[in-house]
Amino acid sequence: MISIKNLTIFIEDKKILDNINLEINKGETFVILGESGAGKSVLLKTIVGLIKPTEGEIFIRQENLGQMNKNKLLELREKTGMVFQAAALFDSMTVCQNVGFFLFEHTNLSDEEIRERVKKSLHAVGLENILDEMPEHLSGGMKKRVGIARALINQPEIIFYDEPTAGLDPVTSASILELIEKIHKEYQTTDVIVTHDLEIARKFSDRVAIIDNGKIFTIGIWQEVVKIGHPIVSQEKNK
Repeated sequence: MISIKNLTIFIEDKKILDNINLEINKGETFVILGESGAGKSVLLKTIVGLIKPTEGEIFIRQENLGQMNKNKLLELREKTGMVFQAAALFDSMTVCQNVGFFLFEHTNLSDEEIRERVKKSLHAVGLENILDEMPEHLSGGMKKRVGIARALINQPEIIFYDEPTAGLDPVTSASILELIEKIHKEYQTTDVIVTHDLEIARKFSDRVAIIDNGKIFTIGIWQEVVKIGHPIVSQEKNK
């Protein structure tokens, strides 16, 4: 589904990612685990096309991301969803406008057709009756759910999550993780989750990649990764 070959990123002459190689399989939940500053968010932004590689290539569904024209890139993004760390909702727009943003901007659907699609996405995340609310009236957990609903609007094949539990209390975090698992099963998505949260890696990953100082330290199933003994999972190893 996603193939990353010899990916290197420089930002302002500083090497952020160093020769990254990854293969992410269709239908799996792949967790990229690392401390703050390790390079995981830059990796995610590069995979979704927000940052251009300095070196290397990225293939999504066997198509080279770097060789796509604008129309091809738009077609790809119709089949992917992105859930940002802080939800990244537009404060001046209603929930309906936020969730349906892609459809409003890139389709010829009527407002009523988009509204119906938004209702279905909100229903999937357990928020059916807030279409006309403004983001400022929502709790942190609700904003995360709205962000997930926006990612679902086109029934994507791939969903990217950037720190999905960041800034949430333990109870709300648990409910968001349950929702991510539910969406994964119902929509049969390929999920790529960037996080420093060991709970996500332990409970929900099919495979985990630890990134450290811009390099891949190890890749494997959770039990294998724990045995390697990287400091980020050192407490797990002692359990």
